[in-house]
Amino acid sequence: MLAIAAVTLSTMHQSSLGSLYLLMPNMLAPQWWSPVMPVSFFLSSIAAGTALVILIDMWIAKGWRRPLEITRLASVGQIAFWALLVYLVFRLGDMAIRNQLSGAFAGRLGMAFAAEILLGGVLPLILLARKSLRQRADVLFVASLLAVVGVAYNRMNVVLFAMTFRGRMPWVAPESYVPSIVEWGVSIGLIAAHDLPVRARRAADARADEECRWRARNQTA
Repeated sequence: MLAIAAVTLSTMHQSSLGSLYLLMPNMLAPQWWSPVMPVSFFLSSIAAGTALVILIDMWIAKGWRRPLEITRLASVGQIAFWALLVYLVFRLGDMAIRNQLSGAFAGRLGMAFAAEILLGGVLPLILLARKSLRQRADVLFVASLLAVVGVAYNRMNVVLFAMTFRGRMPWVAPESYVPSIVEWGVSIGLIAAHDLPVRARRAADARADEECRWRARNQTA
């Protein structure tokens, strides 16, 4: 049930986020606006989510000093490869059908689009294409990081860099904002709620290790 709920909510979230920007064809650059943005957002989230799982597993293994299960992560990397391939083929194919691909790399935002597609899409796709490369932890890490950063950069382009705001809106005369004490407290509390259990677990493990060494010394004596 939890898995079904997670898949349903993530699907609705990503597709709804893409649907939001369907209302802005006159504001968003043609390299990013598309009538199938909801599908594009959903496909890119699968690629980024799979790559992020690899990164998190690597960070956990390093933080907890556990052996890295590279065979299992390489299998996840293969899933990330196919997810990224489907996303890139879908997005570039959509642009080609709408005659937007030929001029996508030109103009003011051409470099931004090239960086997103080449560094955040094609390069990790090449690194994840071969099994021998996926079996290398450093290559798998770099490829996964590039895929995640590429999708995150796509969202930044859609929301900020490729958006041309028009009309009288709050961005014409922005006002300064200072968070209240309650907002600071909530933010710090959320960080502490995540950090304290980790520190407590590490302290408990350290005490357990020290106790084991103490018992071993006593038995030897």
